[in-house]
Amino acid sequence: MIYFAGDFHLGIDGQTSSREREDQICRFLDEISKDAEHIYLMGDLFDFWFEYKTVVPKGCVRFLAKLAETSQKCPITVFRGNHDAWMNEYLEQECGVEVITGPLEVEHYGKKLYMHHGDGLGPGDRSYKALRKLFHAKTAQFFFRWLHPDIGTSLAQNLSRNSRKKQAAPVFSQNENELLYKYCEGLINAGHQADYYIFGHRHLALDLVLSNGARYINTGTWLGPARYARQEASGEMTLCSFN
Repeated sequence: MIYFAGDFHLGIDGQTSSREREDQICRFLDEISKDAEHIYLMGDLFDFWFEYKTVVPKGCVRFLAKLAETSQKCPITVFRGNHDAWMNEYLEQECGVEVITGPLEVEHYGKKLYMHHGDGLGPGDRSYKALRKLFHAKTAQFFFRWLHPDIGTSLAQNLSRNSRKKQAAPVFSQNENELLYKYCEGLINAGHQADYYIFGHRHLALDLVLSNGARYINTGTWLGPARYARQEASGEMTLCSFN
């Protein structure tokens, strides 16, 4: 089977504490590694992540160790999210995973998959897209690296908390209002073909049929009830919950 999960946001509390959620994710990886042929982690594994030359953020050692252990059993691909966009070679070198920036297209069980974390895609949201360009700029990363890790990490965590307080919880209304659904329709109209378009980022577990019969899958988040997607050997995709 192929598994997809993301938006763990380790480092902040949700319905459970970050530590409790970390333990839950480790149990999840233990469970799925029994029959997984590939695991895709769709980004925002951490609420903040920055790799200094010799330092990474404190904590999450159980999760990192479990990643390293699980990667010995099956391949793991990690997408950079908007909260962990400054992920570089640490997870690849220390945990044995593959780190992806941008989209990835693969085929499993005869089905074509298009995957991306999902941030900055779809129409509108110009202010965020401008901010995203700034965060991804090498110059911004260079100057941030000169901040002491205690200062840089505290600053980033406070910005994340304040941003989350100002934002309403994501709510799905209808297909035409879902930005990533619109993005998929734009790809299809441009001639792109895939059976499944799989994303994270939105914190909404969704399985929607697109105009050509393909499906838009969003794996949801683990800040509330833990959600993930699973592809069976038949090629069929299912949204699931993990207790």
